[in-house]
Amino acid sequence: MLRDLPTYRDVLERFRWNDVMDELGWSGQWAVNLATTIVDRHAGGSQGARAALIWIGKAGAERRMSFRELSEQSSRFANLLTRLGVTKGDRIAALMPRVPETLAVILGVLKAGAIYVPIFAGFGPDAVRHRLEHSGARLLCTTDDHRSLVPDDMDIETICLARSDAPMRANDRDFDAELAREKTRP
Repeated sequence: MLRDLPTYRDVLERFRWNDVMDELGWSGQWAVNLATTIVDRHAGGSQGARAALIWIGKAGAERRMSFRELSEQSSRFANLLTRLGVTKGDRIAALMPRVPETLAVILGVLKAGAIYVPIFAGFGPDAVRHRLEHSGARLLCTTDDHRSLVPDDMDIETICLARSDAPMRANDRDFDAELAREKTRP
């Protein structure tokens, strides 16, 4: 079976960047948005119902998100960012665990033209403060479980995903409620 595979040299000789660009839907005439490449181009038609993400939690819970669902949730998040005044090049920090909404946040940030700043959810408050202050993040997206890692005296607009009984702060925006207000298209 391995003898039927082309050699590296054969592949290299046949390789053409234009073929890769065509496969990804990049014409070279427009700016590339990775969110479109990763999810949006698969969201329409029958392939939109296919699983884009299969998440299995620590306790064994399983969630699936189709390409269509992931596209719509990330578009809602991008629209939320735009409504909040986020513009191209703004930094958006995320202090989030490995949950499906994290991918929607990443893609939404890319769709809005902003810069995604990941903050490791295992950091303590001092490390979180340092990263928020030095990244120039305009906004933070986190979960109620991780909200306590953000020092109380930090003045940063926060969108909080509530998935436990941990408290949010008074001025936090509720992730689910905010996304419910947004359109699924840019």
